[in-house]
Amino acid sequence: AALIEEGGFWHTPAQAAAPPVRDRSEAPLGTRDAAMIAPLEIRAAAARALAQNGALAPDEMITAIARLLGFQRTGPDLRARIGEVVASSP
Repeated sequence: AALIEEGGFWHTPAQAAAPPVRDRSEAPLGTRDAAMIAPLEIRAAAARALAQNGALAPDEMITAIARLLGFQRTGPDLRARIGEVVASSP
């Protein structure tokens, strides 16, 4: 199976078709860094947030995505990372 690279993250076509949205609330601190979240997963969380809530203001969208990814607080790094990916998504 071919691998797809996006922004330093690798995934399979199957993962691209049905991207995981992982709850990081119990993950080790090193893997909870905003830079360690693949754009594919952030976009999948965004789609789920829209499906669950309908239209959201940009700030509410970022918070909803962060919660789906298991973050209780949305610090500046996480907010910037999520906002960047959402803004660059088609």
